[in-house]
Amino acid sequence: MRAEDQTELGLSQMGSPSITAIEVRNLFGYLSYDIGSRKSPGSPEALILYGDNGSGKTSVLRLLFYLLSTAQRRGHKTEVARIVFSRFSVYFNTGIALNAIRPASETTGGFTMTLSSGSDVIQEFTFKVNPEGSIQVLEPDELHQLADFYEKLDQLGLTLFFLKDDRSIESTLFSSRRAEEEEVAFEDVVARRRISPAGITLRAVRTAVARASNFVRREAFRASNRGDTDTYNVYLEIIRRIAAASRAEGKRRSTSTAGLLKKLRIISNRAERLSSLGLISRVDVREMAALVEKMQRNRVSIAEQVVLPYVNSTTVRFDALERLATAVEKFLSYLNKFYRGKKITFDLHDGFVITGPLENRLTPDMLSSGEKHLLLLFCNILVAQETSSLFIIDEPELSLNVRWQRLLINALIDCVKETQVRFVFATHSVEMVAQHRKSVWKLEPLGSALIEKALPNEGGQSNS
Repeated sequence: MRAEDQTELGLSQMGSPSITAIEVRNLFGYLSYDIGSRKSPGSPEALILYGDNGSGKTSVLRLLFYLLSTAQRRGHKTEVARIVFSRFSVYFNTGIALNAIRPASETTGGFTMTLSSGSDVIQEFTFKVNPEGSIQVLEPDELHQLADFYEKLDQLGLTLFFLKDDRSIESTLFSSRRAEEEEVAFEDVVARRRISPAGITLRAVRTAVARASNFVRREAFRASNRGDTDTYNVYLEIIRRIAAASRAEGKRRSTSTAGLLKKLRIISNRAERLSSLGLISRVDVREMAALVEKMQRNRVSIAEQVVLPYVNSTTVRFDALERLATAVEKFLSYLNKFYRGKKITFDLHDGFVITGPLENRLTPDMLSSGEKHLLLLFCNILVAQETSSLFIIDEPELSLNVRWQRLLINALIDCVKETQVRFVFATHSVEMVAQHRKSVWKLEPLGSALIEKALPNEGGQSNS
């Protein structure tokens, strides 16, 4: 991205853009909301929408995902055209605003999208509907304008994930043509065979587990390459170090074993953690450490020069694995805390594996609906950490017992701590709301005080 584009979109600051406020006007023709605060200087990790059935929580999430999406030929803007509203605005902590506006008195059909900074419009495009009600862009000039608009929208740098209330998931990360064709083909099969929603969820879980396993393998391979070097250079470095040690032998005292043993202990401890997570093969340096400990002091200096190339390359490799290791560690830790009588582990060959109380291997279809839900959610969140991501979740409490509802949001937020993943939730769960009051916005329509007589916190943050 060009520096001028970064500045224009407010992206020169560190971190990914976070949503601070959402404004909705005439949702369903009669509901208007102010959610969050446009003046918020912070970077909230989560925005939680709470409201009654029919208050429009799901529609707000759908508008958020489909408007921010730059995926083409997937019907996202057509979905927007079919939702009743007059204006929908999203405000980011970078100072950027995304607006979707319809002409006066119109609440369905075409709309104009703008990206703005303050009162300055950066880019805009008008989406028009055909007689069938779908968005179509056919004219060459309009196609160029749309490409320019999407290019600017892409510069927000957000990958989008949307876990819907039927537990299907959409993402702009998985937007290849092949994936679309597979999705369409699967929907045709569902229509013909009347596959139940549970069957759809099972397929989504299997896909998520495979995707997460491949993601970890790929990142582990990349990290391993960071510490690799060719054999000749390894031996060349050893010879250089031995030569340097020989020249300096008469000019210094014999090297103590303590320093070298400390380096080996550090390598051993880090290797034990990484191998326990399944990211590397087991590394045992105990024999090497025992030999060094028994070595005559006048030999330690040469031994150190021989071992240091290994220590240094291994340290580089382990450093490169650290971020992935933390993500996998939290993934396994939280799922294993939620699951009872079952355990999930990772192996570079087999990927993520679930075992039962008798060490028998389990497949996702053997899990309860709540366990499937958690596995689907955590697998996709693991993959989301690869980029700056906005993860939108409708009714995260579905299929979860009260204890799991109470723990879930804290677990998800901790899993993405120090990453560039942010959440938007919509929930009916009092347990979830009670745990995160500062992040909760109750959907109370603007102007409802005229009807219901002085509702507290009108259009603002809920204290309950």
